[in-house]
Amino acid sequence: DVMMMVNGVIPYIIKINKVSGEVHWKKEVPCDQRVSVHGQFRRFRYTSEGTFLVPYLSEDKVVEFDQEMNEIWRYEVGGPWAAIRLKNGNTRITAEKEGRTIGVNRAGEIIWQLDLTELPPPFRLAGSQSCVRLENGNTILCSMGDGGKAPQLIEVTSDKKVVWCVEDWKYLGPATAIQILSENGVPEIPGDCQR
Repeated sequence: DVMMMVNGVIPYIIKINKVSGEVHWKKEVPCDQRVSVHGQFRRFRYTSEGTFLVPYLSEDKVVEFDQEMNEIWRYEVGGPWAAIRLKNGNTRITAEKEGRTIGVNRAGEIIWQLDLTELPPPFRLAGSQSCVRLENGNTILCSMGDGGKAPQLIEVTSDKKVVWCVEDWKYLGPATAIQILSENGVPEIPGDCQR
């Protein structure tokens, strides 16, 4: 099965059997109809708890819904591109408008934060769109790279030290997302990988 978030005049989440094409279910996602279709949602996730974690890019919030699309948790943040439920129950959010990536607990308290201005100038991303939390506690941030003027990817430790950086505009383009193939976990099992 595959599940997709479909931006649209009436946005929805759909679960389809990719072999037979059978639609298992389709659920409308509430949104402000004044928001452009392009700016509605980014990097929607199905959690290990069976909930939906939805970053509302233009509405500046992340909302967690149950299976009936009832809101169970919300966090207000500027331009969220990604929201990842970590194995410890916290949520890692990239806030593009705010130029930061944060870790938030269920009470809505920020327990970790990296402002992009904290990065040393050679590693400073122009903006962060999505992220991956690694098993070792480090985070990889992905960036459009400001049209070739800044790095595309960096890995940082929990104490904000840069581990490695990718800035290669000869062979690579913008990096809005990345999948680390050497990480333990099965991508098809919700919550097994933190991306």
